[in-house]
Amino acid sequence: MEGSSWGGSEDLWYGTALLALEKGINVQVCVKEWDNLSDKIKNLQRNGAQIVFREKPPKITFRKIINRLAYQKTNLGYLTNFRIGYPGKIKSFKPDAMLISQGATFDFFFISYLYHYIQRTKTPYSLISQWNVENGGILNTGTINRIKNTFNWSNFYFVAERNLLTAERQYGGTLHNSKVVSNLSDFSGLEPGNWPAETGYLKLACIGRLDCRTKGQDILFEALSSEQFKNIKFEINLYGSGDDHEHLKALVAYYGLSDKIFFKGHIHDRNEIWANNHMLILPSISEGTSLALQECMLKGRPALATDVGDSAKLVIDNKTGFLASVCSVNALQKSLTQLFNTPIDDLKVMGNNASIHANAIVIRNSSELILNDLIASASLAKK
Repeated sequence: MEGSSWGGSEDLWYGTALLALEKGINVQVCVKEWDNLSDKIKNLQRNGAQIVFREKPPKITFRKIINRLAYQKTNLGYLTNFRIGYPGKIKSFKPDAMLISQGATFDFFFISYLYHYIQRTKTPYSLISQWNVENGGILNTGTINRIKNTFNWSNFYFVAERNLLTAERQYGGTLHNSKVVSNLSDFSGLEPGNWPAETGYLKLACIGRLDCRTKGQDILFEALSSEQFKNIKFEINLYGSGDDHEHLKALVAYYGLSDKIFFKGHIHDRNEIWANNHMLILPSISEGTSLALQECMLKGRPALATDVGDSAKLVIDNKTGFLASVCSVNALQKSLTQLFNTPIDDLKVMGNNASIHANAIVIRNSSELILNDLIASASLAKK
């Protein structure tokens, strides 16, 4: 992950790595170097993983020169994660199989040093796609050719079926050996619990990176500023951080929502979040399958979400929550109106429905499935 030291997109590979260590398998974890090391990385270290940090990029223009040369040579647009010395650390470990977790679907094909290492050594590798843009994202000819020339991954995991279908549309063909898995690996404490103490008004958690480009918080704020909601008492608590924090704070003031929207930062204890909020609101512009949405519903809470990624598989409108057709002011206002007109007792019924439904469709053994696939691909390569 490039944007922050930890996020929901890390959960699946982390669970797989931890399970491998528990089984006595040697694990090397390659992550970006951050000033504040994630507690999860520290936990992997304590359990015996070898942690390799991708060095911080040089601040000189050498990187820009390399990127320009890569663009001219490959027609890929850019060369991501250029790190001096990093490939040697992988080479010395001599992995039997590699699992590459991508924030976006086709990131791997832009990471030239890793791409060439795998092609040269014939190391079995599998890919995880955590997210895909729903509109556009059409691949250029250079990228399509590179994918065709690298059609040898062992498995390509998607955390949302819709992301997979979108990827095949962007690529213009079938992506073989693709599987849909759940990105939720830690199910501890995800049982329905008591609702917050009665306050006379709804408290909604908005959980995720503060990133207007993909998470849509700015559009939600505009929707909430409508005159039709002025006299409705509610509270929205934002959990997370991101580059758009200051802009979103300014929008709260601009729209006159300072008494209704609050920034809570990172809360590591998800039970604390659900002890203080009735439900989730997720105005995403694009998604994979939101961890927060799965956790919310397993906890027995309804959600208001947009129809992106696989959210519609979880949120059945007026049964397990409220589904806005798209992240737009009009669509969100329509779903918000439904929400604010729904009695609290009916929301509790929705929460119970949400728990039953989520337990029926959320895959609980994805880390085990991936680890078994990695072991099988490594064994096959040795024959």
